[in-house]
Amino acid sequence: MGLILGPRTYEWPVLVPVPNPSIPGQFETRRLTALFQPLPNSEEEDLLTGLARAGRQRDQRRERLRLVLKDLRGLLDDCGGDISLGDALEDVLNDPRLVAALDKAYMASVAGVAPGKAAVVKEGYVLTGDATWRFPIDVELPDPARIGKTVTHRLMGTFRDLGLTETAQTRDLVAEVVVDVQGFQTADGKAVAWEQAEAAALDDPAITNAILLAYQRGLDGTAVQARREKN
Repeated sequence: MGLILGPRTYEWPVLVPVPNPSIPGQFETRRLTALFQPLPNSEEEDLLTGLARAGRQRDQRRERLRLVLKDLRGLLDDCGGDISLGDALEDVLNDPRLVAALDKAYMASVAGVAPGKAAVVKEGYVLTGDATWRFPIDVELPDPARIGKTVTHRLMGTFRDLGLTETAQTRDLVAEVVVDVQGFQTADGKAVAWEQAEAAALDDPAITNAILLAYQRGLDGTAVQARREKN
């Protein structure tokens, strides 16, 4: 069969990992259907060059999607009603979890890679800007009893998604995405609330790195392993 050259559009499934509200650290998969129109190589090169000159390399995925995404079926509001892409484009492009899934789907489609199959898939994706989700945070610290070894302290974080249009330095980023962290305690074993622990935690690189790693895993859909050793 011959290949017809020229602009084309096609539908492609988009699988979005969403934190499971019942099991922190695990995910459920939401499926949408995107209508893509591939961007010519010359236009993509111009896009990347322009973003680089403006110092906006981090916006590459968002701005490419702005050009190639022509429709998106399966967007839902908090009540389960349908949302059209035309009414919610900027919200879609500001949703880090959705942008990552859309970009992955688009790049797979132009590379001719069939999407994987999740064990359990639910239809639709709730587009909301104020949802929070829980995810385990594993802080690796030197073990005082074993030189050169570490011990894992597991905390439980409650996060909110930071929109892609927002920017922050590492310490400020942690403060922005964290709603709560449970698991801090005093030397005699008394629980310490996040409000009391926040200032010290934000100055501790091991803790801030662990929080950011947990947050990124929550966005990427990387499930945590079984509970490990806890101090």
